[in-house]
Order: sequence, then C-alpha cells, then structure tokens
Amino acid sequence: MPLRKLIAPAMAAALATIVVVAPAAQADDPITLNASGSTFIANYIEACKGGYNATSGNIINYGGGGSGAGKKAFKAGTVDLAMTDSLVGSADEASFAWTYVPVIAGPIAIAVNLPSVTGLNLSADTFANIMAGKITKWNDPAIVADNKGTTTTTTVAKKDKKGKVVKDKKGKVVYITKSKTVGAVKLPALPISVFYRSDSSGTSEITTKYLAAASPSVWTKPGNGTFSAAFPGNVPTDGTFQAAAGSDGVANGVKSKPGAITYVEMSYAKERNLGLVSIKNAAGNFVAPTSAGASAFLNEFEPGAKGIITPNYLTKEPGAYPISAFTYAIVRTDGKTPDGKADKVAAVKSLLTYLTQTCVPLKAEANYYAGLPAPALAVSKSKIADIS
Repeated sequence: MPLRKLIAPAMAAALATIVVVAPAAQADDPITLNASGSTFIANYIEACKGGYNATSGNIINYGGGGSGAGKKAFKAGTVDLAMTDSLVGSADEASFAWTYVPVIAGPIAIAVNLPSVTGLNLSADTFANIMAGKITKWNDPAIVADNKGTTTTTTVAKKDKKGKVVKDKKGKVVYITKSKTVGAVKLPALPISVFYRSDSSGTSEITTKYLAAASPSVWTKPGNGTFSAAFPGNVPTDGTFQAAAGSDGVANGVKSKPGAITYVEMSYAKERNLGLVSIKNAAGNFVAPTSAGASAFLNEFEPGAKGIITPNYLTKEPGAYPISAFTYAIVRTDGKTPDGKADKVAAVKSLLTYLTQTCVPLKAEANYYAGLPAPALAVSKSKIADIS
C-alpha cells in the first residue's frame, strides 16, 4: 500500500482532535477613537490622521457634521471627543467633567464668485451691510469706495538671516506686513447672493461675533452659531440668501452661482478656486486671509475658565486678519470613555498632542491653518495634562 494512503487516515484522526482557539487580544491592538463636530478643522484632521495612525498604531474616525452636532454627540456620550469652533451652551452642557483644549487656528475666508474681479477689499461696515442684506449689488458705492486704489497687506512671520522665526521677549512671534497698492477694481452690476450655514456652526458664530464687534451699528445682534438667530432682522426669503449645510455646502453654493459670497474655512475656498476678500482690520489695513494673518490676530486674547481663549476682534496689530478662529477639542477629564475602555484616555491625549504639536509643521500651513500662537499653545498643553 502506498505510504501516503497509510499516513492520510492518521492525519485525519489527529486533526479531528485539534481545538481551534481564537488568539487573545494583544496589548498593542489598535484603539479606535471616534470624534465628530467642526467642519472647519475637518481638512486638517484628514491631513494629519495618516501620520497619527501610523505613528501611534491607533485609528481616528472623524465624522464632521458641524460644531453643534459635535457638542450634542459629546453630551450624549456617543463620541470619545468632539471638535468645536464655538463654546458649549447650557443646552449642550454635559453632566460629566470635561474641558476645552485649543487645537488649531486659522483664517475664515470670505469667499466670492466674481470671475472678473481680483484683489477685492471690504471694510467691516461694508461686509456687515452685505451680510445683513442691505447692500445687494456688487457695484454699490460702498464696495466701489473700498476698492478705489487701495493698499492691501499680506502678513508674514519675521525671520532672521538663518531663516529662523523671530520672537519677542515674551515668546510671541514677530509679524511684519508687506503692502501692495492696487488700482481701482472694476465691479460688475451683479446681484449679491449670500450663502450661509443652515446647521449650528462655529464658523457662523465666529463670523457673526466679528460683525457684532467690528460693525455694531449694522450688525445689532450678538454672535450665534445659528446664522438666522444672529441676523439683525429676518433673513430675506426672496432668494438672495441661501442656506447650505457644512463648509462643503456653502463653498459649493458659491462656486455654482456668479455673484455669490460666503464665509468658510480657507481650504474649502481654495479647493474650489473661489475669490478671496481682504478685510479691513482695526488698524486700518486691508489684510488677506493667511495663516500668518490669523496667528497675528490670535496672538492677542483673553484667557478664561476651562481653556477658553477669547480673541480681541478690535486688535490694532497691523497684520491681523480679524476673522480668524481657534478650534477646540472638548474632552472628558473624569478618566472615563463612552465604551468604558480606560486605554482610550491615553490615546485621546496622544491624538491631541499630535494635532497641536507634531502635525503642525508638517500639515498646518500647507492646508491653510495656523499652529497655535505660543500663549495659546501653553493653554493647550495645560489642558491636555488635565485629561486623566
């Protein structure tokens, strides 16, 4: 009898006695962190998550949805952390211990669809009147006056001869401005269409807070994450104002309609090749939305409880771009997680350290964000340390 015929029955009998045991979970199994919220920070997280996943062995799932949605999910305990550009109101206050952690900064672009116009400038009052529905055509005298042979300013960090960023005695980056005189811009007799966020949005809150601070005679209501609640009056229903969900929604809306304008995180405007507006700051300079302009503006702030940092919308910093924002993470400080996995606490801390520090020189400026200015970064480090 061939040898293989003798071996086969023996092997079959032996295999029948083998018990298959599933491998035990390893200590280094990936930890999945679930987060949602701000669409302002979404492109930064997308740019950073590959590096974080690779270096940490963890996985970050970010669902976006807007700051309002993130705050509700955090309160409900369905996410490990949330991102928001606006503060938590009483309706969204969680019952457990938590804190804000400043994560990243950046300019909110005022984006337009005016193919024949480049280098558009708007003063605070003119911009407020547009957003309030009081200026309805692009050749309005107020817009013409803002663009009649004006000087625009770009902000950059000062560097020494070796290319190192210069800081003052307090550790703050020193910014310089580069000015360029622009001739009168020819503006079309085109109706203005305003796209605004339909969802609860930190970007809406920051923009309307700026309008209330910089042009209080026009924008007579305080800032609010719901644009219609901050609007001074009733939002027009004649089609000149259109609501859209998320940063993608308003950016796509402007892209599709000549004469449209919106407020949106910078990378969304760049992706769709929209025109960018320079805004006149409190120092009297028209400043373009850049990472350096945002940092110059956000260098000056008031620290508050729980990691809150409130910028001065009327700062006289010459190179400040005044519609800029911090995005916060909101995180638990009670050592608990929605699914009861204690090892997630360390993973949350490592993620926030990666986003606030490690990824900044790699991905922030390239994606139109700004790392936290030194004083704000100190707040962030302190709050990350509070997570336990």
